[in-house]
Amino acid sequence: MEKYSLHKKKFSLSRTQDDVLFAVFSESDSAEGDSTSKPGRHSALCVYSLKSIRRKFMQNIQRCFTGTGSRGLDFISPSLQCIKTKLTQVGQDFCGLDVNTPLGGELPVVTEPVITFDDAHLTAVAATSTGDYTVAFLGTGDGRMKKVVVESSTSGVEYADVPIRPGHQVNADLLFDLKQDNVYVMTDKKLSKVRVQDCSVYSTCGECLGSRDPYCGWCSLENKCSLRGDCRDAAMDPLYWISYKSGRCTTITSVQPRELQRTTARTLSLVIDNLPSLPGQFLCVFEALGKTLVTNATRTANGVSCTTPRNDLLPLIPARGHHFTSKLSVRMADGPDFVSTNFTFFDCNTFSSCTQCVSSPFPCDW
Repeated sequence: MEKYSLHKKKFSLSRTQDDVLFAVFSESDSAEGDSTSKPGRHSALCVYSLKSIRRKFMQNIQRCFTGTGSRGLDFISPSLQCIKTKLTQVGQDFCGLDVNTPLGGELPVVTEPVITFDDAHLTAVAATSTGDYTVAFLGTGDGRMKKVVVESSTSGVEYADVPIRPGHQVNADLLFDLKQDNVYVMTDKKLSKVRVQDCSVYSTCGECLGSRDPYCGWCSLENKCSLRGDCRDAAMDPLYWISYKSGRCTTITSVQPRELQRTTARTLSLVIDNLPSLPGQFLCVFEALGKTLVTNATRTANGVSCTTPRNDLLPLIPARGHHFTSKLSVRMADGPDFVSTNFTFFDCNTFSSCTQCVSSPFPCDW
């Protein structure tokens, strides 16, 4: 395996905060033979606990000083058989002896990859954290930057692939700015400044959570995709700022009745999933044909209930039409809409024949 970049970072491993090493590797190019140092396109991201690396160092030292194996480090001096000594235990403060030096050891540090790629030669890695997530930014040999959520030491998910300079290898030195809002990416003749997140490009809750960007979540009260720190009162309720991991947007799942005769006033019952617990007055907002009409809403066990607007305030049915569809939204008195659906007003009186009436999609009788 060819090692291409390393990055040290504190990361949650096994429910503890350990210093870890991020490394990317590529297999040798099989077309060039097994002994080539030219990397292929099969790559992996691995994470190593520095504690486990230290333990492996000590294990190799202990093993060699009992006379087992060879010293290694052929690139410094010929590898010779380890010499047995009277040293039976090697502690953390061991500083070496004149024998068995230089010593590389034969036991490798082994781990399962966080994520592998069959079509990318990885050349660079930098890692950071946001909230409960660790994110790795990976440069490639063909000028792209991949973003990966590191869910554990052996599990990760790619959520973005950003073109930097197609056809030109990303250099190993990926660097964050002081606030870690941007990462600097270098190729042979170009330096790019790339934002670690761009939550504002997602206009709906579905798009926001569907991006699987760990930086971004849906700010329910402000109806926007944002960083947690940019969402008002996010810490007060889990539903005020919804992360991609929960994957559940605030949604109107049903309205009863689902449509209404225009000349009839009714109380509507809206079933709303994941409705935040909010103090203050809920409102229902009906928008259609250039008119916006607002009625008071009451919180219920499953959502809200509200009356339809007064008949004389509703828009007229368009000429030669039989209905109009309004956008029905729910909001707080002092905030934007945070959930919406369609609601239809029809008028049976617009049908001029029995056939039209009884064959219409609305509950009309002649």
